[in-house]
Amino acid sequence: MSLRNIHFSLKDASLREDVGVLGVLVGEIIEEQAGEDVLALVEAARRAAIRSRQDDPEAAAELASILSEVTDVSSFVRAFSVYFQVVNLAERVHRIRRRRDYDQSSDQPQPGGIEAALKLLAASGVGVDDLQALLDRMLLEPVFTAHPTEATRRTILQKHLRIVRMLVGRLDPSLSPRESRRLLNRIRGEVTALWQTEEQPESKRTVSDESEHVLFYLTEILYRIVPPFYEELRDAARRTYGDEAARLQIPPFLRFGSWVGGDMDGNPNVGAESILETVRKHKATLCSLYKRDLDGLYQQLTQSGPHSSVNADIYERIASYASQFPDAADSFPARHANMPYRRLLHLLREKIDATQRNKDHGYLDAAEFLADLERIQESLRANKGDHA
Repeated sequence: MSLRNIHFSLKDASLREDVGVLGVLVGEIIEEQAGEDVLALVEAARRAAIRSRQDDPEAAAELASILSEVTDVSSFVRAFSVYFQVVNLAERVHRIRRRRDYDQSSDQPQPGGIEAALKLLAASGVGVDDLQALLDRMLLEPVFTAHPTEATRRTILQKHLRIVRMLVGRLDPSLSPRESRRLLNRIRGEVTALWQTEEQPESKRTVSDESEHVLFYLTEILYRIVPPFYEELRDAARRTYGDEAARLQIPPFLRFGSWVGGDMDGNPNVGAESILETVRKHKATLCSLYKRDLDGLYQQLTQSGPHSSVNADIYERIASYASQFPDAADSFPARHANMPYRRLLHLLREKIDATQRNKDHGYLDAAEFLADLERIQESLRANKGDHA
């Protein structure tokens, strides 16, 4: 699939190159999966559609004639579906590239960004105290709703995510030609699997399926980007207000709601049991993510022996939780015995697991878990470990 007659502005030249490479790749997959005849019809229809949009008086009739020749409708439609999915992913990655290019070429905050907004506020006379008052009364709460006809199965969304990550990987200027080809081959493998995977299962979508769809965005997207969002806001405040920003307390003003699994308006399958099942699924998924992150901290916080110190309340918390989970305390590796942060994180993971399974000694609420994390943070700050 080529790019003739498609206009790209100068700032989007890199996007044109990406779309060109991906267009060739998709064209090869169409030929491989559906045959030369389907590819020829797809190309002819695409060119006629472009000319029609450019007010070519003969293009509409030509396009109608081409469509009348299509016999393998499924493959014809699928070809355009896969192509536009891949192009849309390339456009998302281009936004990342544009952001990086701006940061590398300018020492000014990007227009429309968080820092630019804060500088406008500061220039208009909004001080740190005013900003604090603004944040304290701010609440942003997007709400997910169930749209079964628009829901894409999670398998497809995960493929999109992997393709995006590989496209981002291709932005690395240090890649060798061989490494770049390998990445492109991996992308081709994912796009081929995308072609061969039904976007919607044959069975009717259930409330549980809708919940899984929402959980993809909560776990794979929002869970990853919300913490950096708050970090960027904090750092932008420091760059804008200097030392005064140290007293700024950023509240959790960004929250998310969902009707999925609990919206009983017009759905006879939604009731008390589906609501409970959805809440259980969200809780289990979140606890699994926390355990994964605690494992990451376990690998990082290896402070031990005479080279570091920790606050006394870390040892107090270890003793308290060891009495609640004696088996977990006994299973702690002996070679890590003098690593207090690891000992505590090992027990925090057990406590989260108890929370997930509704067992004794689990966390009563999120604030209790947050307090344990803040206890570790304060100990690091007090003992020259603030880098962590």
